[in-house]
Amino acid sequence: MIKNKWKIEMWFRNFSYFIHKIDSEFILEEYLEDYLPKEYRPNFICGKAQPSETIYVSYFINQDEQTVEQHTVECDKTGFFIDEIPKHFIKNKMHYFIDSQSKIDIKELLNEFIDQGTAILNILDLNDLETYFNDYLETINHTTEFAKKIANKAMKEIRKNIELEQIKQQVSYMKNADQVSSLESFKDLKHTILKQHRDLSLKNVDDIIISDFLTRYLIYKEKQDSYVKKDISSINKSQYFKKLVIEGLIRERKSNSQYFEIANSIKPSSHNNNSLNQSDEIDQFRQAVIGISLNLYDHNDTYFKFIRSIMKKSSRKVNLTIDDIIKSKNNIDKFMKKNKLISNNELFYLTTIEDTFHFTLFTAITDLIDKVVNVSSRIIEEASQYDILIALHSLNSLKNELNTIIDKHEENLIRFESLINGYVRNTQLKILVRNTIEQHPELTMKIEDSLISNLNDYNISEIYSRETFNNDYNGILDKLMIQVINDFYKLRLKKLNSASKLYY
Repeated sequence: MIKNKWKIEMWFRNFSYFIHKIDSEFILEEYLEDYLPKEYRPNFICGKAQPSETIYVSYFINQDEQTVEQHTVECDKTGFFIDEIPKHFIKNKMHYFIDSQSKIDIKELLNEFIDQGTAILNILDLNDLETYFNDYLETINHTTEFAKKIANKAMKEIRKNIELEQIKQQVSYMKNADQVSSLESFKDLKHTILKQHRDLSLKNVDDIIISDFLTRYLIYKEKQDSYVKKDISSINKSQYFKKLVIEGLIRERKSNSQYFEIANSIKPSSHNNNSLNQSDEIDQFRQAVIGISLNLYDHNDTYFKFIRSIMKKSSRKVNLTIDDIIKSKNNIDKFMKKNKLISNNELFYLTTIEDTFHFTLFTAITDLIDKVVNVSSRIIEEASQYDILIALHSLNSLKNELNTIIDKHEENLIRFESLINGYVRNTQLKILVRNTIEQHPELTMKIEDSLISNLNDYNISEIYSRETFNNDYNGILDKLMIQVINDFYKLRLKKLNSASKLYY
């Protein structure tokens, strides 16, 4: 993949420039004792660095109780520095360490390069990584010992970080392996996807791990598409509306214009206002969402009113609680059972409903917030035991690490989208996945069960019955979830051309 190739090349180019700057500009050396007059030698340390640079000299004696003293010295305009050894230190037992501000800055930059290198180079397998490193180190043989030391340290740390991450991923993968992963048909398909997908490699641990979910997802999408295309129950909205009324799933009113507005907002189409007359047919999954929306409207459902108030940009505020959301979810489940949808293609109905109502997404986000709140409480407790400046320094470091994690999360989403696009363009792979679905129905069924299980892990009714959650709608997590939902729909509304297309 050219994007990954360029990322690797850009990292090495930037790192090479960093090493070149160290080689050509960094100076920190101690002069030998004979540089000073004889009477000064026992009592002074001297050396050279950059002109006017700050030098830190640390003196210490390793005894039962270590004695340490640090001096700050400024270089003159030629870069020369000199410092007097503390009189209470005995020179033959004393040790000292010389540091400079530029050396400290180099260490900080080195850590940034290590973090960036770990994130970018982890797409390589370890053998290729070693080849890259060896080839690069060959090019800097002529540099100073300090420059070579920095380069070697970077390579060593990046290698160690990537190896550690791969071990963690392997442990996590083995821990989460289920009966789907152990099926030979699944293993064979995953192996072929790794071989034939242009953006995946059998040698890369990250690719092997992501291929597990990718394989499941591709089977899910191909199966869903086949249901949509083959199902004979696709009908237009007008016919579906009559069906809902006849079956008693919604009430017929004197004026059905409100119904029509809701139904048309699910899948916008151009036709007469206040009408459902149209020829384009809707598949069974879209039918379910339209039916559910009309049913919630019939029940004066608070969550549905809340969404519609944002969609309509209403000035009238709808107060929403977690109990309202759970009630809405329960109403949807009842509709699904009454319409006999649960037992047929359940996974695809659930994910289509999620596209509109997002119960699982919001619950997963709240679960994440729950963990952050709990961690924050622990951080506050620990930080309060230290000076505020130390605590702030630590918290700033933590915040920077969180930014790195968020960036990684976004990269993973973009990468997965890229893998899907690569699959769509690969005709051979698509045929292979479709053949696997037809030839191994037991595999498809188990994959669907495992994906339903993933959705059920964030069932809002069960999550909010946990003791760690506060069911009082004034609780912090409840407020946060309502705020998340509010912000989500407002952001979605901003991105759409018209409010009528809020749902799809």
